[in-house]
Amino acid sequence: MISLTLEYLFFVFVAACGIIQLSVLYGGLKGLLFFRSSILTIIVSLIAILISYGLFFGWDNRMDEYIMHTGLEGAQQLYFSTLGILLAVLFTISLSSILNRHAAFTKLTSDEDEEGIEKLRHRTYFQIIKRSFMSRQREK
Repeated sequence: MISLTLEYLFFVFVAACGIIQLSVLYGGLKGLLFFRSSILTIIVSLIAILISYGLFFGWDNRMDEYIMHTGLEGAQQLYFSTLGILLAVLFTISLSSILNRHAAFTKLTSDEDEEGIEKLRHRTYFQIIKRSFMSRQREK
């Protein structure tokens, strides 16, 4: 049962990472992308989504042997899917900030005209946090 829950968590995490990457590509949030190439992002994301679902539901007769007889209860599914998605968001923020730490996106002059999530179009999450702390220190 423990291996089933860990597998479920892992596959939700991988699928969520793929879905997040497709979403930020569509939204133009370059600061959250792992790859600069749109084609590569689409290919890797679709492979991650399809493989995670395919392996979880199609590997080793899991549907017949484990899920239908002893599977995860509804509360467990909610808990582990939420945890997997949260981990995928944290992973995306961290990895994209590390990979793109020296990236120069199209606009790097001022953040005054951008609010909230729109700042991720031109900066990574860690860059935004750093600039936020720096501007607060200048105000003091």
